[in-house]
Amino acid sequence: MPNKKYYIEYYSNGAITRERIRKWADMHRKIFPEYGFTNSQSDFPITHFIARRLKQKYDFIEIVYNDEVILKSTNDNFH
Repeated sequence: MPNKKYYIEYYSNGAITRERIRKWADMHRKIFPEYGFTNSQSDFPITHFIARRLKQKYDFIEIVYNDEVILKSTNDNFH
């Protein structure tokens, strides 16, 4: 069974933006202050941690479709 690919989806300027979840986390480091982002293997939040933070703190919902997991914003103003 292949690993699932994780994405984040949110509205930006009236359009849906979709990005790989770890790439998005790297661009939004302030949401993960417990990590330094100096090494992608040891000092970087794992995919499941990022997903859990988005669901718990920002009310994202998780949608699983085939080999993809999409974390989707329920807030039209999330950036």
